[in-house]
Amino acid sequence: MFMLWLFGFFLIVLLAAIAYLIYFYKNKNQYIRERFAFAALNAWMALIPILVMLLVPNFKDALFVSLLKTLGIEFQSAALGSGETTIILFALAGLLVITQYLYKNWDGEKSTAQYRREQVGQHCNVVIDSYLMVRHIAGIELLEKYTPEPEIARTPLTGAKADLTWREQAKDLVELACSDYRFEADDWKEAARCWIGTDRGRGSRVVLAVRRDVAEAKTQFAVLQDYVADVWRNHKWNEPVAYIVAVQAGDINDKHYQFGEQTAWVVSESALLDDLVDFRDYFRHIREQIGKPLQNTDLTLRDVYTVSRYRLAEEGKVYNNIEAMLDEWLAENTLRQLALLGEYGQGKTTLSWMLSYRLMQRVEANQSAVRIPIVLTLRGKSPRNLEPQELLGAWAGRFGIDGRALMKLLIAGRLLLIFEGFDEVELSGDKEKRIQHFQTLWDLSYPQAKILITGRPNFFLDNRELKQALGIQEPSSVHPFCEAVWLETFDLAQIEACLSEVDASVRKEIVDLARRDVKFREVVARPSMLHNVSVMWKPRNLAQYKDRMSSALVMDEFVRYTLERQAAKDKPVQYMQLNTPERAYFMTGVAVYMLVNELNNQITHQQLDQLVKLLADKMPEAISRQGIVSLGETRQPLRERLTHAREGYEAALNGIKTDVRSCGLLERDLASRGDSFKFGHKSFMEFLAGKVFGQWWARKDLETEDDKLLAESLINTLKLKSNMVLKQPETLGFAAEWVLHVQQHSDDDTKANVLFDFIFGVQNIVKQQWGRFLTYSLSARYCSGEKAVQKHFGWHTIVTAAIFLVVSVTSAAGDAVFAVIVIFVLVVTFIVVGIVSGVISIVFPATIILAVVLAVSVTNMIITGLSKFFLVSLTVLISILTVMVALAMGLFFGVLGGLLAGKNSRKIQQYASSAWMQFEHWHTACQSAKISDEAMEKVVGKGGLALIKEAKAEDKKV
Repeated sequence: MFMLWLFGFFLIVLLAAIAYLIYFYKNKNQYIRERFAFAALNAWMALIPILVMLLVPNFKDALFVSLLKTLGIEFQSAALGSGETTIILFALAGLLVITQYLYKNWDGEKSTAQYRREQVGQHCNVVIDSYLMVRHIAGIELLEKYTPEPEIARTPLTGAKADLTWREQAKDLVELACSDYRFEADDWKEAARCWIGTDRGRGSRVVLAVRRDVAEAKTQFAVLQDYVADVWRNHKWNEPVAYIVAVQAGDINDKHYQFGEQTAWVVSESALLDDLVDFRDYFRHIREQIGKPLQNTDLTLRDVYTVSRYRLAEEGKVYNNIEAMLDEWLAENTLRQLALLGEYGQGKTTLSWMLSYRLMQRVEANQSAVRIPIVLTLRGKSPRNLEPQELLGAWAGRFGIDGRALMKLLIAGRLLLIFEGFDEVELSGDKEKRIQHFQTLWDLSYPQAKILITGRPNFFLDNRELKQALGIQEPSSVHPFCEAVWLETFDLAQIEACLSEVDASVRKEIVDLARRDVKFREVVARPSMLHNVSVMWKPRNLAQYKDRMSSALVMDEFVRYTLERQAAKDKPVQYMQLNTPERAYFMTGVAVYMLVNELNNQITHQQLDQLVKLLADKMPEAISRQGIVSLGETRQPLRERLTHAREGYEAALNGIKTDVRSCGLLERDLASRGDSFKFGHKSFMEFLAGKVFGQWWARKDLETEDDKLLAESLINTLKLKSNMVLKQPETLGFAAEWVLHVQQHSDDDTKANVLFDFIFGVQNIVKQQWGRFLTYSLSARYCSGEKAVQKHFGWHTIVTAAIFLVVSVTSAAGDAVFAVIVIFVLVVTFIVVGIVSGVISIVFPATIILAVVLAVSVTNMIITGLSKFFLVSLTVLISILTVMVALAMGLFFGVLGGLLAGKNSRKIQQYASSAWMQFEHWHTACQSAKISDEAMEKVVGKGGLALIKEAKAEDKKV
């Protein structure tokens, strides 16, 4: 009976392989020959045991007799004669011949590997091509389609070229300097090397002569006058003529020269560029940014700014003064651009504005001595959908600047472009879109341009994508390249310097605690966290948290403090004004809305209005009843106040919208012309969304029912899903910190397990068990000796899952006594089979099927043997059912994972990458919480923890 099922299994595999052979050949214009070869080899592997079975006479006859009986067909003799056998063998052999013929005469897509072999006269076969396909699936060697006329490879930073001649450049600069002047394409007169255009304001003619220098202009001015006089007579012009001479070399101070009786305006390229743009409004904007009081304090950026340390490699030497490095970079004549990278709160934005402020002061002292800094905030923008000129023009329009003039200054090397916050762009959901954003930015990299781009490195999936998008590569003198600059957190000296304007007693207490407590020092080493701690040190008595300080706790206290200060300012309280807990509810709702809709800390006026109305209708009454009595806040439920408002519902709702916009955490986003709002810092949005998600997950352990209501209300109203949080490392980090905050009195073992269940399970028992199973697969992968975990983790998990399910079905098949014996015997068997099949699957994924068949065979033999001693009739039935279920699981995991590898390898790799990222998030959260390695090993095993550490170290080396 078992052999019949085994024959049926291979027959199904064969039919599936044939189906895919037909599919690949039918779509050969989309697939390379290696995919067809891989499917053909799988078909041959299934065909061989079938042929063997048919060639053994006794088995062949018994097989068909059993098959016919199974189908309910009774024959006196079902034995196959030699003629029938020959026909079947010829049919199966024909499959071999046909597949080989189609393979040899393949006229579909061609891979680069096939093209190379053809060029050197090297023969190929199905086995070799299948081996190449396996290496492609494993990520060891990628197969690319061959293009007959390949284009020149586009480097990540191709840059841009300023290909205008001096005559075109001079015409453009004069037109920009004098808006009434216009020169058409046919106005160029080569004989006199001049343009003869029109002054549209006066209705007269303008002659623009293009010369190399003043000396050449003087010697050729008489020739120019004679030529213009001839043109004047031929056209019978009556209006006067104005003369302009544009010289490329030199820097002309006296703009008016006398040539005989004619006066001409002589101007150099440098002088035209100096006067091209009026930056006064923009410089005023820079001063406002630098002089604006920081949140909850009278201090400004100038008061708290401290020069940061930096590294030029992620694991390189630390240098002390980033300002000195940036000055050297601006002075050098190279094609190097910079990417300023740092995690949240490390001072990227502050550095951008302070650098701009310093350069602005130098420009005002000596305009041509230094580049003019242009800070372009990328928040909410989609560079991939804009031309480079449009990107500059959108910024220039805010300050009444002509975008064309700005482009001229960029090409001439007069500007420093600072693209601030690349991690806040729109439409960044997949790798292709992220890469396209940066291509637009780098298209502004002219030979004399300087570009500084800032953002968080975790915007990218991994270091490979980071380097590809940012164009980080070896220095070149031919094309632009980018170098990464990594901001370092503050050391003790910088912490003290940053607090120089803070109350002396507060400064001393913070510095002393940072010196003694490593965990506290890690929190305040980020400039933004240090500011928050210093502001709230006394008002919120933060010293009481010194033993359990975390970024999430600091952010929570800062948000509470900000909202309470706003409430104190607004007394006496008006009837429709929000109380402090209600403001917190709306602010958290805005943060969750931004996360759910991937808005990257930006929400439009219309979106905010709609959200406020939705949240006002859904707010639990318990939120309103938490109003602070000492501040005179109302505790009447918000919906009742809206319903019974004397001025009417709509007017009352508009009052709430105004309150939300002015509560202290939201501010207008000037980069969007004031039509949008943002949190003062993106970390506020990430913290609030992370906190509510962490509260929702740990709601059973929360102390108050009100916190549970807030979390559940927002999660359900705004449809926040766990995968949305998992995609945002900072938000996930804050959520994990909040979960640990709830578990603050637990030991390391409990915390490690809680974090694991949080990241993998998210209150879903099925996902939690699947997460635990993944750890078994991780440990088995370690035992197999395979180190490229990210590449093969998905394949190995499929193999282990198949074996695991077979074990589960077999163990649960019999009664209690039978199950105990079976488990005892099979545990060792399936561990060995799992490891062996995992190792085999690395070499050749198609043998996953054979591994599953081997497991099924061992299971059947053991069960059949034991059934002689225990419950014979029941066990025979269980044996049949077990084999059927095991075969079904084998087909599901083996066939889909092996035969369909060519089609589904991308999905499996994506799954593996996603699962592996969860392990890394868990490990990072455990490290942040100072959880011991021993506690982590109890969750993922010693080998699993070793693989996680090894893989994270490899990522940093890329």
